[in-house]
Amino acid sequence: MERFLVLVAVLLIGLIGCSMSQDVSEAEKSVAAFHKLLDDQQYELIFKSSSAELQKAVTQEAFIQRMRTVHNKLGIVVHTSKQAWSVNANTSGTLVTLSTETRFANGVATEEFIFRIDDKMPVLMRYNVVSSALVGE
Repeated sequence: MERFLVLVAVLLIGLIGCSMSQDVSEAEKSVAAFHKLLDDQQYELIFKSSSAELQKAVTQEAFIQRMRTVHNKLGIVVHTSKQAWSVNANTSGTLVTLSTETRFANGVATEEFIFRIDDKMPVLMRYNVVSSALVGE
């Protein structure tokens, strides 16, 4: 019986690990899609495809203005590298946080993306960006 319980525990940990890995992978794809929309100045589309939590936290106008400032000051995305990630799964759902260092045409920024996983797809809940190019904005 003890062997069986150990086997079940190992299988469950393996399944959770696979799910977490898939969630992070999907979130990384969403970061790339976000950057493409940012480069294409599709700020309204980013806002409208974000979570209800983000849409309640900031007006569409304020969000678009912030994205416009990021794009105008930093330029297009040149390269992004993941610095850290975390997955928080509980009874309320799953959140994936990705921290990246992103090189833009006009500077470097640290970005933090928080996604809620809905039907195995990441939905943007929060976006934070820090760059010396944005100081005073």
